[in-house]
Amino acid sequence: MKSAFFLLIQVLFFSNSFCQKVIYTEPQKKDNASMKFEILGKFSSGLLVYKNVSRQHSIAVYDKEMQLLSENNLDFIPDKIIDIDFVCYPDHFFIIYQYQKNNIVFCSAVDVADNGNVISGPFMLESTSISFLTNNKIYSTAYSEDKTKILLYKRYIKNDKLDFLAVVFDAKFNPVDSLSKILSINQRKEMYSDLSVDNEGNFIFAQTIRKNASSPATAMKVFIHQLHNDSLQAINVPLDEKAANLPMIKIDNRNKKYLLNTFYYSENERNIEGLLSISIGVNDFNKFQTSFNAFSSERKSTGSNFNVTYDNLIPKNIILRKSGGFILIAEDFYNESLYDDNRWNRYDPYNPNMPFNSSNGYFMNSPYYNSYRPYGNSFDQTRSRYYYNNIFIADVDSSLQTTSINEINKRQFETDNDNNLSFCFMNTGKEIHFMFIENALDKSLITDNVLSTNGNVRKFPIIRNEQRNYEFMPKLAKQVGSNLMVVPFLYFNKIGFAKIEL
Repeated sequence: MKSAFFLLIQVLFFSNSFCQKVIYTEPQKKDNASMKFEILGKFSSGLLVYKNVSRQHSIAVYDKEMQLLSENNLDFIPDKIIDIDFVCYPDHFFIIYQYQKNNIVFCSAVDVADNGNVISGPFMLESTSISFLTNNKIYSTAYSEDKTKILLYKRYIKNDKLDFLAVVFDAKFNPVDSLSKILSINQRKEMYSDLSVDNEGNFIFAQTIRKNASSPATAMKVFIHQLHNDSLQAINVPLDEKAANLPMIKIDNRNKKYLLNTFYYSENERNIEGLLSISIGVNDFNKFQTSFNAFSSERKSTGSNFNVTYDNLIPKNIILRKSGGFILIAEDFYNESLYDDNRWNRYDPYNPNMPFNSSNGYFMNSPYYNSYRPYGNSFDQTRSRYYYNNIFIADVDSSLQTTSINEINKRQFETDNDNNLSFCFMNTGKEIHFMFIENALDKSLITDNVLSTNGNVRKFPIIRNEQRNYEFMPKLAKQVGSNLMVVPFLYFNKIGFAKIEL
């Protein structure tokens, strides 16, 4: 009897430890599948979501029960914009947007309270005259980890010249530094990463040089600009006769170093051989470290696509450790066109000719950035099929040596739209939850795999919904608390949002 009692206690404790709470919004009639949106996060007034429906911009505020409290229109934003970014603080946020009038691209910002009301602005940040046949997305935004520095940068190419401008602002959008350069560029061979800015206002980006437009890089440079310095410090990164992709950059402000990670290739420049990690000291650029961590022979032969080795790993995120180490999260991803039967007619995020890449050819959008593709909004007659397969997790110590590698097995593919594919992750501090749709026939179920501090991966109970008409979009989710995640979903052609508490 006593043992039965303790068994009951253990069962109750086990079930409670995996309790899940899911709260759904009531999808609004106007929030159809063509709506563009971004989850801004949790503010003092509630959960905020930016919406763009038929070129009407608004901020929706939801309470803790996901009930709509208010929705304020952002009438100051032009109907047609090129791009929009947000920098969020506990009780207000900045909107940075760019739009075009005639042949001039404007970039403006406005300070908005957490209830959607304008505090100040809009105010003009920058403008550029462009030719009519060029890509008009020329401005981008980044911000430091503590959000005390905001970086606006421009990259505009014309006649093999790159017009580069970077302006550093403080948290009140006062300019504190700027740098302007005109650089020569070979559009077919050179690629540039996005810029990252540290807490001091210094920024960094990488450049790779390829043999041709379809091959990985055989040379790499890192550029660093220090605050109030008129020059760019260039660092040549030796690749030891290997080839690599454009690296993902992560700034470790605590340990005062810049981290760059990418995957490197074998001599045939086709199959990934391992992980290349680079560490550069913030205060001593000449003191940098590189490490080529080769995959084991067993791992090289466990690729999930067409029974070949891994050649499609894309870095998605880096989680820093206090010790100076980090966890690299990547995904096995590629897509291919379907206008013929040639399966090698493939595209990837490093290809500037990629159908859904909105960047200019001389630099790429972040391959680890998950964007929403509105349903039925494609004007290209070519159909695409997207493949999102295994999740790759590498634990790297402060000396850049890989201590362990984990994989979460999944196989996902879809034609023309990938909103329900890929994954999101929630970092609770003690463990990392990886959530994705495993069953393509039932998109109302979310699989939850957990990486613990000891490096083991185990499955948690499936996050389920009683109604099977919900189609979750995990890759567009956002963590808004230590154990809270907001996941968008599609319900009878309307978009809503679900708050998941683990």
